Amino acid sequence: MLVRGENVVLEIYDDGEWKILACARSCQLTIDTDLIETSTTGTGVNRTYLPTANTFGGSFEGLVNLDQPALVTMPNLITFQLSHTLILTRFVFTDTASNYFIFNGSFYITNISTGGDLNDAASFSVQVKGTGVPSTSTTPPTPIILKSRFFLVLI
Repeated sequence: MLVRGENVVLEIYDDGEWKILACARSCQLTIDTDLIETSTTGTGVNRTYLPTANTFGGSFEGLVNLDQPALVTMPNLITFQLSHTLILTRFVFTDTASNYFIFNGSFYITNISTGGDLNDAASFSVQVKGTGVPSTSTTPPTPIILKSRFFLVLI
């Protein structure tokens, strides 16, 4: 079944609990596999390869919000980056039939960009690089109870 953009949620483990990124508008997960060429002289015009290592990373962006204690905000992210904090993160995908796919991984924040236009809300974008061995699951995560979900609305 189809997964809508509003059903891709980034969650970060902070202070002993999973938290949603405040005012998130989009998130991207990237997985790459390095290959080495195994072609030898005389194999013709077609090359052959073998996989050697996987890397993963991602990006997300949203609107700057400074006062959401139950959520992860842009100032939290800057603190994580400046202190070189390894963040446990999960990308949760839910389709229209309530099936789940969850990608769990540890990430370091490698770049944060933030700013604002005179006539618009301030925004931020973050780049992360994964480290270690990620895991996946199709089991629904423990629900995060929130009093308001206004920040998940795509703008």
